[in-house]
Amino acid sequence: MFFKINSDSLRPAARLFKRLKITTAKLPILQHLLVSVEGRTLTIVGTNLDVWISRRFTLQETGLNGCFCLPAEELLGAAAKADKDSIITVNVVAPNRSTMLDLVRKRLAARNTFKALDPEDFPTPPATGHRAYGLPAATVHAIRAVAPFTSNDQTRYVINGVFLDPDKGGTVVGTDGRRLGYVKARAPHQAAILPNVAVDILADAAFDDSPFRWEADEGGSYATLAFGPLRLTSKLIEGNYPNYHQVIPPADQRTGSISLPAKLIPGVLDWLRDGGTHSAKLRVDDRQVTFLRDVRDKGASQLSIPAAIIDSPPDYIMFNGSFLREVLAAGLLTLDLIDEMSPGIATDGHLRCVIMPMRMDAGSPPAEDDEPDDEEAEEIGDDPEDDEAPEPEAHDDGDAVDVEAEVIEEEPATA
Repeated sequence: MFFKINSDSLRPAARLFKRLKITTAKLPILQHLLVSVEGRTLTIVGTNLDVWISRRFTLQETGLNGCFCLPAEELLGAAAKADKDSIITVNVVAPNRSTMLDLVRKRLAARNTFKALDPEDFPTPPATGHRAYGLPAATVHAIRAVAPFTSNDQTRYVINGVFLDPDKGGTVVGTDGRRLGYVKARAPHQAAILPNVAVDILADAAFDDSPFRWEADEGGSYATLAFGPLRLTSKLIEGNYPNYHQVIPPADQRTGSISLPAKLIPGVLDWLRDGGTHSAKLRVDDRQVTFLRDVRDKGASQLSIPAAIIDSPPDYIMFNGSFLREVLAAGLLTLDLIDEMSPGIATDGHLRCVIMPMRMDAGSPPAEDDEPDDEEAEEIGDDPEDDEAPEPEAHDDGDAVDVEAEVIEEEPATA
């Protein structure tokens, strides 16, 4: 029994399976791929028990029907080492289920033989065909866009992933509790939190520009993203996602915008980086923006650049320097503002990031060791009956307002 597959077809799939890090799994069975052949259809499945990846191929030549387990390191290594347009041949020798892997190159043949594990021991992917929805490629692009804003803090497990909210036409959200990024995009009919491990896999080029089907299980615990011959099945995060609506400033309250020229952003990033994570104050003039800071041991510094000023943004506003640098580095060069104490939105017209301001004292940027006024900070955003977006409070570490801490109500992750 055997099958042959072209290395050029297998190589992109091998790159995808490597994202599961299955070659370093503790359980031996998880270090294997489940290989099934039926007629001329080859299916390869890998898992880390939280995520399953399944990829179908059409074979040109086969003499095998059935399934067996193949060490992932062997097959992925063969795909990586093979020359372009090489043929990889897999032979299964009965009855002891030993498997012989032949890697045939243009001028060199390599052969490895090993005993395969019982395919009955391989973890079965959960059934997810209870509900299915068609979604566009734009949803994957939105997931990728907000991924940098998600948290990796295990004590905040519910925000260790991307929230897909079907409300009001669909919104894809990521937050780490201090920053919040969102994109308007279609979402599955049932709200879901896709964990970071699955989000990382979706960054692979194999998922580019393809509409897909979202298939959920009956309990809403698992979902499969089906891209034709490629399927990604993931466990979903259970819990209540923070009510992100409460920290997004209403569009009708915007007083003005600042658009920064892309060609000057590298210089702004260098200036912000030199100042560390302290605050950066923006002064808005008629046709320019001036960045100001006062760093202990470095003194005061400022940088002025031309900018497009739309309507009447506040004359001054101050942000955490590190957060401002991150949004500008991501290409979010337009700042929609209300006033110096309300959250602003940095955007490129597609991705939007809520960036919380810091309190200004006496109209000048504080030094790094300035202490906040505890009495005043306690009064801001502390009223649980206030339905408006909370105003920011100053923190003695120079960080912006904790988005998650400011949220009063929570949204269910599942219907």
